Amino acid sequence: MSPASSITDSTGAVQTALTLGPLVGLNSVQAAAGTGITVTFTANGAAGAPAAIVKVAGDAQTAASGTAVAVKPAVRLTDAHGNAVPGASVMFAVAAGGGSVTGASVTSDGTGRATVGGWTLGTSGAQSLTATSGSLTTTFTATIGGPAAAVGSTVLNTHADTLTALGDTYQLTAQARDSLNRAVAGAFTWVSRTPAHATVSAGGLVTAVANGSTWVVATDTSGTRDSAQVVVQQRVATVLVSPAARSIYLTRNFTFTAQAVDGRGHPLPGAPTFTWASNAPATASVDSTGLVTGLGLGPVQISATTGGITGVAAISVLTPITRIVVGRDSVGLPVTDTTALAALGRTRKFRALAYDTASAPMTGVTFAWTSTNGSVAVLDSVTGVTARATAAANGLTAITATAQGVSGSAGLSVSQVQASIVVTPAADTIAVGGSTRFTARALDSNTHALAGAAGFRFHSLQPGTASVDSVTGVVIGVANGTAFITATLGALTSNQVQVVVGGTVPATLSFGRDTLSVGRGSMAVDLNA
Repeated sequence: MSPASSITDSTGAVQTALTLGPLVGLNSVQAAAGTGITVTFTANGAAGAPAAIVKVAGDAQTAASGTAVAVKPAVRLTDAHGNAVPGASVMFAVAAGGGSVTGASVTSDGTGRATVGGWTLGTSGAQSLTATSGSLTTTFTATIGGPAAAVGSTVLNTHADTLTALGDTYQLTAQARDSLNRAVAGAFTWVSRTPAHATVSAGGLVTAVANGSTWVVATDTSGTRDSAQVVVQQRVATVLVSPAARSIYLTRNFTFTAQAVDGRGHPLPGAPTFTWASNAPATASVDSTGLVTGLGLGPVQISATTGGITGVAAISVLTPITRIVVGRDSVGLPVTDTTALAALGRTRKFRALAYDTASAPMTGVTFAWTSTNGSVAVLDSVTGVTARATAAANGLTAITATAQGVSGSAGLSVSQVQASIVVTPAADTIAVGGSTRFTARALDSNTHALAGAAGFRFHSLQPGTASVDSVTGVVIGVANGTAFITATLGALTSNQVQVVVGGTVPATLSFGRDTLSVGRGSMAVDLNA
């Protein structure tokens, strides 16, 4: 049968090719899907074309010239596997001696036997008769002589044979011979000494019944007899593994059974020993009892072998995980948290939990973690069930946990919130009429600057000493003294920076990190403006 395992098409149908066994009789194949769903197809094996023609009666006889031989010549037709071929045409014809035949065209019976109506010998010389079926031919011979002598012995065509399947048959034939060992006509009675093991029909057809042996005896009316020992010994022809197909979950197990049957599907007696094997032991293992354990995901073939014959079953190892929940770790459980991380460098610990087909939480599952947007949040402190995400930039990402081909995720938003304002530089000195510029920046709670922050308003706490442009942050010295400058944005107020007006101001050109000053009382220019 090929293939032994297949997948249904879009209509739900599936098919395979079945090659029948060599023996005539019923063949069956079982299709299995899922767990416990089976259907059985049957096909009847018929005999093939004739492959051999064998003489079974009426050869080497002696009769008076112009008379018919006592035993009508008969042949048996078999196919390439030794099965009797019924319904085959056989033509008998005189080949030498000038005799004649009646009933020359014969059709073989249910046992493959074809018997000529009669053969009358010629007047002299060698006598022969051919039996032909297609390209197959055999020749009978006869000798012209006086009347045959009385039966002196009975001889069977074989004295020992072995049948390997219950229900198998074998055709025994008997021949009566005179004291000169010439074939003569005989009438026989057939008996099996142990019919519990094999029976015999009135025509000598032996049928296997049970393992064991018997003697089959053919007795002629003259009292002569011969016997043949027939042994019935079943041999393994097929190993049936049950079920033929099965799905199991990862880490779970299932026990398969195997049965050895003969060529006609009859189980062998006793308990044959099977050798079990897996063609993918990393995916599914099997022990000496047929216990299969799922170790990885995918298809596997499990085989059982005895007597050199192997049977197989198809297995699919599936994941029991139906869903994975990912959320903020809260006392060992994942919970939904839609709150954005308000500062760069802040962290959130995530936990994953897998659920099985019964919606029950699973233990012992190890997850692989990823952040779909690593520029927004990076993962560190990763374990099999948890991962910590650290905010790196404003934006959105998803934290994903994957196990056994199933994934779950939770969204994470990073959105910096203004927590403070810082004004730089912290202090400066200018002359009356001179100027300098201060810069304000918004920071989150981890002192990371917020990009794009705008709308700062600058204030001078001593405008009589130094005034400040509320938008640009440019400070102008009004009178000698000290003034403090702040910046506000919404409800936030920055640190106070000091401006000293007067005092000693360099008369030379000087460069600061962010400013350029020229002369005493000159303006300080912010190079970053």
